[in-house]
Parts: sequence; structure tokens; C-alpha cells
Amino acid sequence: MTQEQNRPEAPDVECRPILFTEAVSLRRYPNFFRSTLVGLVGSAHRTALAGPAGSNLYTVLCPAVEVFEYPSLLRRTLRRQTLQPFLENVARFKPTILHGIWPRHSRLLARLSRELRVPFVLSFFEPAGKIKSHLAPWTSADGWITASEPISQSLLQHKTIAPERIVTIPPGCYTESGCACFSDREHQPSLVMIHPLSRMEDFEPLLGAVRHLLLDGFEFFLGILGSGRAESALRRRIRTLGLSSSISIVPIMETYRDVLCGADIFIRLREPGRYDPSLVQAMSVGLAVAGCPDRVSGLLQDGRTGVLFESQDELSIYAALKKLLSRPEWASQLAAAGQEYIRQNHQVSRMIDRLLETYLKIQQQGPENSTPRPATTE
Repeated sequence: MTQEQNRPEAPDVECRPILFTEAVSLRRYPNFFRSTLVGLVGSAHRTALAGPAGSNLYTVLCPAVEVFEYPSLLRRTLRRQTLQPFLENVARFKPTILHGIWPRHSRLLARLSRELRVPFVLSFFEPAGKIKSHLAPWTSADGWITASEPISQSLLQHKTIAPERIVTIPPGCYTESGCACFSDREHQPSLVMIHPLSRMEDFEPLLGAVRHLLLDGFEFFLGILGSGRAESALRRRIRTLGLSSSISIVPIMETYRDVLCGADIFIRLREPGRYDPSLVQAMSVGLAVAGCPDRVSGLLQDGRTGVLFESQDELSIYAALKKLLSRPEWASQLAAAGQEYIRQNHQVSRMIDRLLETYLKIQQQGPENSTPRPATTE
């Protein structure tokens, strides 16, 4: 039984959160939703998940979590005749707080908050500067939860946001007891990367570095997990360079953590501009990481929790991978340090405790104490 499932059965203060999500967030952060829902249910608090119909909410559900689906048009129109059926269903749940996992829910949550007289919070997985202005009124939330400190700093640039209501809660992740990196020296080293196959130019420097490493006598296998419009071109380029026996392309799968557990080195080819769950998962199973600078989550520290390179510099990628392949013991130590960082700073139990603490604090303050909510078209 996990720590999240072994909490007191009778909380002192009732907390009934409803998490709002959609297809994009579910696809990017499925493990976050699963661990959050399991942890909240294990805390003896009734929990619900809400989202537009057709967004596959059931892929992340766990027992005892209620589901509320609404028409996709609702988030845009918010007309009374469209809103009322959903509002009545939600009201029967008697929520004490609404939690949007993506700021584009802000208009809907602001309206529901006003109708139900309960506060709402928003989670940010990327800096606020990238969020379009039409996603307002996200600045009228009663609290903002960020995945990292750099994201919190980006919110502080908006003068309408109260700094004391910004809370940094790193997403929780379970760590393996053992370190995967070079745990079996009898097998050929394996490298893995997760990256969308949308632009061929992203991969040219990497392929050149891989080719030169093989010419230098290093033996390894590279698995690329991803899909996209550039897949055919990438496969042709791999064949042209004579790398077909050393590189394989497979679609990204929901159970990619199992793939990571069987690898030694994780390659992070590009900064996605948002919290990167694949990086956290790779570090949690004990992979040595070679990648580009990590400005959003701050997980990669050169020579301490990973080896940094410049994504468009073939020689930089070559040097970083050569360091790890030629010094497996050092690579294992690097991987262990990264894994320990995740273990100490990304505990699922700590995430749940801080979420509940934030929920209860905002509930106590109430929505009437927050920034006045803008009027919404009926």
C-alpha cells in the first residue's frame, strides 16, 4: 500500500476538489493525473474529474473518483442554457474548490466559481508569458499552482496577481529502488529519447554525433520514441547514413516508463518550453541524462544531475554522449544523483500534502477575498 493510500480516514476539514482537464493535458501528463487522483482519494477526500466530452477522462481514472463531462462548446460560449445542466450536476457533488489543470479553463471556472460560490485555482506547467491573452480571466483565480520556481517567477510579472497566492508544487513521481544506468554491464549500452518527429532538422546534429561515435568504436543502440510528419524523412536519413542497425523508431506509448527502465542513457534533444514529464520519469528510474539546458524545471545541472549540450551543435552532442559512454561508472553516479534529486523533491506524498494544504487554505479564505471576477457574457 502506498503512503497516499494510508492516510487518516476522517479529515478534520472537508475538501471536495474537482479537477478540470482536457485532451491535451491528459496526453501530456497522464501520470500526474493518476498519482494526483489516487493520492487525493487515499486522503479520504471525495474527488472528481471534469472535462469536455470525448477527452478520454477514463484513461486516468481510479476507483471512487466521480466524472463530469460537458459539451466542448461550453468552455467557449458559457450560455445559460448550455451551462445549466452541467452546473446542476456539479452542484450535487458539493465541491469546495475547483482546480483547472490548464489556464484555458479560466473562463469556465470563473463562471462556475461565481455560481457555486466556491474558489478556484489554476495549475501552470509552462511560463505564463506563453499564454495568450484570450485565455483571460486566469488572473482572477483565487490561487495559482506552478510546477517549478521559474514558472512562478513568470507569473510575478503580471501585476494583477497576488504573489502570496502563488504556490510552487513540483509534480510527484514514483522513483525506482534501483538505478537503471549501466546496471548490467554484460549488455550493449542503450540510449533512448522521446521527441516529436515533426521537424527533420531537429535530428541532423544528433545523427551526425551518433555516426561519429560508432566510427570511433562505441557500440550502443538508440531508440527514438515519437511520431510525426517527419518520420518518413528521418527513416530515410537513418538508412542513408548506415545507422539502421543502431537506431530504431517506435511510436510513443503510454507505458514508456517500462522502456526507460531497460535503458542506460536518456537524451533530451530540445527544450519543450514547459514542464517535461519524460525527463522526470527518466531521472526517476535512474538514467544518466544528456540534454539541452533545462530552463523550465531546473532539474538538469551540468556535471551533477546530467550532462548538457547544445541541441544544434553536433560536436557538443558528440562530446556529451562520449563522456557518458566512455565512463560508465561516472555515468551511473550521475544517474544516481539525479534519481535522488527526484526522490527528495518530487515525492507523490509531498505533492498531495501540499495540494491539500493549498486547497484548505484557499477554502478558508473564500472566493470573496480574491480579485473581483470580470463579468461573463450570458
